[in-house]
Amino acid sequence: MRKWGTILSLTQMQAKSLAYRLDKAISIYREVIKELNEISVSDQEKEERQNLAKATNDKKELAIQEIKNFKLDKDSDVNEHDEVSFLRSEFSKLSIEIERKNNRILELETKLMEIIEVGSQPKKGVHFSNPSAPPP
Repeated sequence: MRKWGTILSLTQMQAKSLAYRLDKAISIYREVIKELNEISVSDQEKEERQNLAKATNDKKELAIQEIKNFKLDKDSDVNEHDEVSFLRSEFSKLSIEIERKNNRILELETKLMEIIEVGSQPKKGVHFSNPSAPPP
């Protein structure tokens, strides 16, 4: 439960840093499994495959140990440059969203003005013709 409290108290940048490190460890683990599968189906001699598998398995153990030893540190190594870059990208996203919404508002205002203009025009009389009546 204590770890969840620590995770929930992380800032967005710290959470991204944590996710990046865990993704890196997981990708290492996946690469090791892929290598072990390739070794197991290779045409090499049994002893050579065993040596390669042992070396690859050692790499896997190091990756697993790295994951186990990973500690959540609230004061992570997120530097100011990363935070500024993140804030700039967020600002850029928000600016684009505001621009898009302003364009939509202008579209809707234009349509509203068109509707108001059509509604304010004098109405023309509509004459229904009687099909049984003789033409004028």
